[in-house]
Amino acid sequence: MTKEKYPRPLKWLNLEICEGIYKAYKFFGPQAGVGVPIPDFDSRYPHALESILGTVQYKADTLKFDVKKTAIYYFVYFVKSQCFLDANKRLAVIYTDFFLRINGYKLNMKQSTLRDIAIIISTNNTLSIPKTVRETIKIFDIVKRG
Repeated sequence: MTKEKYPRPLKWLNLEICEGIYKAYKFFGPQAGVGVPIPDFDSRYPHALESILGTVQYKADTLKFDVKKTAIYYFVYFVKSQCFLDANKRLAVIYTDFFLRINGYKLNMKQSTLRDIAIIISTNNTLSIPKTVRETIKIFDIVKRG
């Protein structure tokens, strides 16, 4: 079986995109059955989100990551870092899914499965981010949007 090759990302997450997604999730989350409201976007931890966005884009550009590996780096950084007072794992799933979609891909797994993976990653403090990415890439499944 040959390993599928993915292109490099053409579009990136940025602060404005993340804020828009956050505000939409804050508004629609309770309507979708999410019982716990999340705080306002501006209550996030200072510079944590900006750091993740810059770090992942820099690593992906410098190390020539493809779209799949970049998505996993976003996902793992969002899960392991506490950018927000609440909903970090849920937002990691949503942000990762959005990143893939703006680059022409989509998850080929249920978001609930990715949330379960986020819980496992967040509770495992023994693996570094690169090692976590290497383990996650084995089960992370995306497909070209068609």
